[in-house]
Amino acid sequence: MLMIFSKLLAALSASGQTGTAKSESVSVAEESTEAKEKMTLEYAQNVLQKQPISEAHSMTTSEAKQKHREWCLSQVGYHENPDGSNKYGEGDWDEKLYGFDIKNAPWCDGFADYSYIAVFGYDAATRMTYQSPTGYAACKLSAEAYKKNGAFFSTPELDDQIFFYSGGDINHTGIVVDIVGDTITCVEGNYSNGVYLTKYNTRNQWIIAGYGRPNWDVVSDGGCSGDACDLDIFPKFKVEDWGEIAKRMPKIEDGSIGNAVIALQAMLNFLGADLEVDGECGPLTLKEIREFKEGKL
Repeated sequence: MLMIFSKLLAALSASGQTGTAKSESVSVAEESTEAKEKMTLEYAQNVLQKQPISEAHSMTTSEAKQKHREWCLSQVGYHENPDGSNKYGEGDWDEKLYGFDIKNAPWCDGFADYSYIAVFGYDAATRMTYQSPTGYAACKLSAEAYKKNGAFFSTPELDDQIFFYSGGDINHTGIVVDIVGDTITCVEGNYSNGVYLTKYNTRNQWIIAGYGRPNWDVVSDGGCSGDACDLDIFPKFKVEDWGEIAKRMPKIEDGSIGNAVIALQAMLNFLGADLEVDGECGPLTLKEIREFKEGKL
């Protein structure tokens, strides 16, 4: 394995400029095409040298929010069927997060939590909303989670989780999807037994308790999820430090995203894997990680 890394480092050092088409890396992965070799080298060097990554492989906060907002708007018009139930409790994410099934329970907070899970995956979503490893189906407790992490505000931003007073306490929630002056538009689950668009004037709406702001760094701007956040040191590494990067590879998990995964996928390809360098750790990337650890690359 050390010999493989020596060849890899020699190939990178000999390449010179980013994107060099032919290098000693061909001897490391003979099946690599010239285009693939150029792509992987370019991505690896871009990550390690803090150079810009192609927009196709990174997501800005604005783009992440837009994806989330589009999903929320796509749910408007859904209605309980039968009454007293909801489709957002399907699967086992709720039992994993809350410890019980929400299919037949009040579901406004469950809808809000699931909106992030549906778009960004369970691990990233629970970290975004400060509910890892334990989550809360109660609006008051979800609001408290934001407060404890300094992420609860009196003025809104797009895709904030809005919390409402009801019956003298925080008992309802939704997602902010539009802001025009003092008027905000929200998507609210379990509003009249369905998902509806609602509007509020922020100046005189005493029912608004505040706004929970997710941690968008988890899923945007080359961010990461899960234990891979510990790997957000890749840009600081020099090419000569790829051996240290390899030692940290086991911390990347299913669903991890960002520059760390891009660099990992590029490195694995140099060692003979055949991965799409997309910055998302899925089944194929996990398979190549296992093979690397078993000495099969």
